[in-house]
Amino acid sequence: RKKAEILAEGLRRVGLEIRVPEVTFYFWQKVPASMTDVEFAEKLLAPNIGIVVTPGSLISDECEYKGRKINPGAGYVRFALMPKVEEIVKALERLGKGI
Repeated sequence: RKKAEILAEGLRRVGLEIRVPEVTFYFWQKVPASMTDVEFAEKLLAPNIGIVVTPGSLISDECEYKGRKINPGAGYVRFALMPKVEEIVKALERLGKGI
């Protein structure tokens, strides 16, 4: 829970819209409207940020919703809450300087 709260606060500080999950090892983050989930993931991989996330569109299947095909993961990236608290804090510092 503590890791999710720290990550949420750091993402909020850089201007991202967040929702803290109740219970999970993953944090699904909506990407900025000006980017796709893949573009945002690539931006986070830049050497000055160095954060690995998974683009949602690559790990979810297209499905039908209200008569149209959608990919529910599109527009989101998935952060894994596996690193130590200190590593999350350092990553968020790099994120704040890189975005």
